[in-house]
Amino acid sequence: MANEVKNNKTLSEDKNLVEIAGFHSYKNPLETDTFNVNGYKYVVVNKIYEDPTGLDVITVKNVETGKYTVVYQGTNAGKENGMQDILTDAQMAGPLTPEQVKAARKYYDQMKAKYGDKLTSVCGNSLGGGLANAVAVEHPDVKAVTINPSILPEGEVDRDQDYPNITNYFSKYDPLTLAEEGVLLGDRIPGKVIEIDNGVPFLSALMSNHMGYRMGENTEEDQSVEIGEKGKPGCGRIYISAGDHIVTSIWTGEPLYGNIGSNKIEINKENLDLLAAALENDVLRRLGYVSEYLQHSNEIVENEKKLKSKRLADLREMFTDMFESAFGDPLFIGISQAGNILKYLIDGLIALLDTAEEKCRSLNVLLNSLRLNCLNMFFKQISVWKASQVR
Repeated sequence: MANEVKNNKTLSEDKNLVEIAGFHSYKNPLETDTFNVNGYKYVVVNKIYEDPTGLDVITVKNVETGKYTVVYQGTNAGKENGMQDILTDAQMAGPLTPEQVKAARKYYDQMKAKYGDKLTSVCGNSLGGGLANAVAVEHPDVKAVTINPSILPEGEVDRDQDYPNITNYFSKYDPLTLAEEGVLLGDRIPGKVIEIDNGVPFLSALMSNHMGYRMGENTEEDQSVEIGEKGKPGCGRIYISAGDHIVTSIWTGEPLYGNIGSNKIEINKENLDLLAAALENDVLRRLGYVSEYLQHSNEIVENEKKLKSKRLADLREMFTDMFESAFGDPLFIGISQAGNILKYLIDGLIALLDTAEEKCRSLNVLLNSLRLNCLNMFFKQISVWKASQVR
């Protein structure tokens, strides 16, 4: 159950299953191998690799809770039967049920017959997420958690069903789910969809954006991406592990999205101990990341402020060079420097024109005066008299 506690630590199934699906399953663990996830120990109790259909799957047991989980591995083209994964990926877009999906369902039925009600969940990443969902749509009693799953074949998902037993986590920069939604096939992924803000928008991080984790060790350094140049402002690391970006209740371990996991918590010593343990570990660690990110952001802002004057000077110089080179003629080289002198001379000419215009206005007034009109009439009379004398 999600609220089971081990050493004052709440079990968050979603976080654990995402990490198992996106990281541990790709390590190809063998039977009896163990690994730790968020303070809980898991042991591999069954495995199938190199199946003719391409199916790679393990069953693990949470040692503390005694519950079992079937974990489907995603596409791995580099393995011996890797081409079957590629074929299945292509078939998922069509209307027919691939053989690997049938094999995944058959394997679940075998494990269910063996472990009964103790088999409570399935999980997977990529194609493995699609296989987990293919099982969960037929078994509403099993919990399915996926990270960046593939779609299911047409007809496998009943669009009138909510599938509350299925939760899909989409990484912000995952190429697969972005493509699936981009071509309007998102409705072929059953259950809830929750977007988490992990990953980085770098082409070099394509695989880790899709898997939710980087291959290597499951440490803070290995599960992070270095950004910026060493010694330059803003240089640091972005922590990308998908499980760390799933927000869950400190007390129940349930994901806190929408109305999920929003139950009232009784204030008692046990719950306060859980709060204290969470603050001491996960919460303070995440706050440390936030503080680190803010520090790098401030470094970038302060550096940009210092460079403002230089950038303006560079921009002016660049504009001057572009202006001069645009004409090409040597006559115009240096025209920007002479611009102020030309502007001064032009302003002087404009002032002289204004003065002349003012004088002209005065002359117009004079010409339009009454005295001038009288003179005009006098000269007209003389002209008339001269004309009469001639006749």
